[in-house]
Amino acid sequence: MRLADAVAMAGGSASHGILEDVLTPAGAAAANEALTFVREGTEATDGLLALEVVNSNSMTCAARRLEGRDSVVLIPLGVIARARALARRLLQHLAHGKSVRVVGNPLDYRPGWEIAPGLVPVYGQYEGDDEHQWDALKSFDGSTEPDESRDTAASDIMSLCLLYLAMHEMTHVVSRHDRLLELVRSSDPRVPSMSLPVLRRGLEINADIMAAVTTARCLAMVSLLSAGAKEKGIALGVADTGLDTLFERCSFAATMLFSMYDTHRATVFNYDEGSYPHPLIRYEHTHEATLEAIKSFAPDLLETVVQSTELGWLRCNQAISELENACLFGEYGKPADGNILRCLPVTALKYGTPVLHMQSRIAEEYRLGIQIEGLLVLMNGLEDG
Repeated sequence: MRLADAVAMAGGSASHGILEDVLTPAGAAAANEALTFVREGTEATDGLLALEVVNSNSMTCAARRLEGRDSVVLIPLGVIARARALARRLLQHLAHGKSVRVVGNPLDYRPGWEIAPGLVPVYGQYEGDDEHQWDALKSFDGSTEPDESRDTAASDIMSLCLLYLAMHEMTHVVSRHDRLLELVRSSDPRVPSMSLPVLRRGLEINADIMAAVTTARCLAMVSLLSAGAKEKGIALGVADTGLDTLFERCSFAATMLFSMYDTHRATVFNYDEGSYPHPLIRYEHTHEATLEAIKSFAPDLLETVVQSTELGWLRCNQAISELENACLFGEYGKPADGNILRCLPVTALKYGTPVLHMQSRIAEEYRLGIQIEGLLVLMNGLEDG
């Protein structure tokens, strides 16, 4: 498949004009800076690794192999636009909130859960109606109060979401996840046997871990360069490159992003099968990998990063609590039967107090991701040798 064909099939390239219309000129500028930063980092890869934002309202990012050794990572504009719009709304709720905390537990069964009508533009999808989706998202974003400081922070959060999504998909390509899948599927004796469902899950966990590691190193590098970063041509798409702010907003972004992908609010047990762990587990993996990366890359920054990431997690959870409180009082509409309780919690990340079962699951799944990294090293050593 050629690059042009892959981009066309995914919705076509999102032009600068489209980005400005959907994200606003300031949001488009931040997104373009983040894209440039990532693209410059792919120049050392074996073969062309293109990164394209496509004009689609989908939430599904993808990595595609092209002709020869080339490949492309496709990021839908829909996920970037939702990230910016949701960040703006969460920051508004945080600024005007009354410190009400709504708690949910991912071990609880939530029968009949659905998205509150007013939150469908950011947390849901109008199936088969692209124009309605874009119009609804624009209306949702337009009803958020403009505030220069919060809007700048929201653009930073959007750029960090974009950076993480790109790094996740690029891990699939650069680490040759498809090649390992091919070897295991064919029962190649050079690699240990593993069931395909477990392998696919492990590959996604590995991509989460490596995306967090790469993102953390990028943020640390930009922060260490500080004011000299832009003079050196390094622009990450964020306005504030202070270490504490960068990692706080990165943690906020990761928390928000995983809440966006938790579309059915299932219990942790409903994630026993499939390619992805529970969103809470994915966040915890990202957090742990971030701290491990800083510990090895820039240990002097660790204390600040630990405090900043904790603050980002708490601030995003508090903002979601305020969103849920507004939802409870009908600000985002009600389902057809009028029972707004069926729309809560908004995200399963609101787990209340840590649960022993969750801690063991988090560790077990993390070990699977690390095991996959070992298999990738083994595979590349065998084939390079």
